Amino acid sequence: MRYTGEVWEPRRIICGLIAEEEGRAVGFGSMVIKNRFWQESYVGRITALVVEERMRGRGIGRTLIEELSGISGANGCRRGELDSGFHREGGHRFYEGPGFGRRGSILILSPKMYETKLAQEPVS
Repeated sequence: MRYTGEVWEPRRIICGLIAEEEGRAVGFGSMVIKNRFWQESYVGRITALVVEERMRGRGIGRTLIEELSGISGANGCRRGELDSGFHREGGHRFYEGPGFGRRGSILILSPKMYETKLAQEPVS
């Protein structure tokens, strides 16, 4: 296999939002907007959403999601997505509130595979 150096993703936007209370950061959300060529559209993928534990339940996380969704919609996205670990049941319930649904599985390539197989195939 040969890497051709072609640009597969010419438009990629990364943004982050900080929720503050009295000048202090209490929440953070980040997102990347990228082309999902198999869906023929752009997707806003939330890459981080964190609210300080003592500040949860005040609508900060929901507001961050709404703001990130607005940014993604304004940039041509037709859907949003995020990952959440299997063990985070409370987080799943939270994400389902604004309308996220469960779909598919995420398969992870093991670090050992990277160290052996992929290290043998340099990109030129």
